[in-house]
Amino acid sequence: MDFDFNDNVQVESLDKVPEQFRGAYVENTEGEDGGFVINPAVKPLTDAVAGLNGALAKARKEAKGRKVITPEEVLEPTGFKSVEEISSTIDTLKEQLEKASEGKVDPQKIKAELQKTFDLELQKKDQSLETMAGSLHRYLVEREAVQAISQQKGVTDLLLPHIKSQAKVIQEGDDFVVRIVDADGDARGDGKGGFMSVADLVVELKAHPSFGRAFESETPRGSGTPPGGQPPRVPNQGGRELTATEKIAAGLRKQSR
Repeated sequence: MDFDFNDNVQVESLDKVPEQFRGAYVENTEGEDGGFVINPAVKPLTDAVAGLNGALAKARKEAKGRKVITPEEVLEPTGFKSVEEISSTIDTLKEQLEKASEGKVDPQKIKAELQKTFDLELQKKDQSLETMAGSLHRYLVEREAVQAISQQKGVTDLLLPHIKSQAKVIQEGDDFVVRIVDADGDARGDGKGGFMSVADLVVELKAHPSFGRAFESETPRGSGTPPGGQPPRVPNQGGRELTATEKIAAGLRKQSR
């Protein structure tokens, strides 16, 4: 029981390993060092034995100079609650060692199972990151878009989907910023050496023949040509066509009313 697995994770020869523990080692097939290493299948159990040996050594050291030491004081550092529990653990270790020595433990199978568990955990982490990225995208894009649309007096419900389809959130240093991208996913410029902002895109949509209808008209009401309408009709005089001067005068009279 005094054999320390922690100091003998890898050995050149099994000669230094007690006979009852040699089944815990397998030939080292990785690297150029050769020798033998502890079988991954029984590593948790060898760690338990190493911990128990350390605890017993500590207890022996502390017992020097003391006349009485209780079983509870010995067991407390080991995590075991009774001698029976230690005995059961040792029996389990022996069983695992016997299986390892008989070749019943398949290291490749154990490795595959560990890899499968790792891949599942990695998949969960990726899904969590995708969810976080989606939330961040919605927050940053919608915040800037709603503000820009409001400033230009546009209709948010109509314009927001088009803006979101052209916006992309990227990491720039320690910050995340919104970039307007083209059909190929490349960031668009603002014509001034910088990147196009969401506000720039809203201004562009406002000037668009189709999307411009989703914004309030800036033409003053009550004079001039109404949005989408025809110029005011000026009545003729006696069935004849008015001269240019008469048309201007009639327009001025209409504005003064």
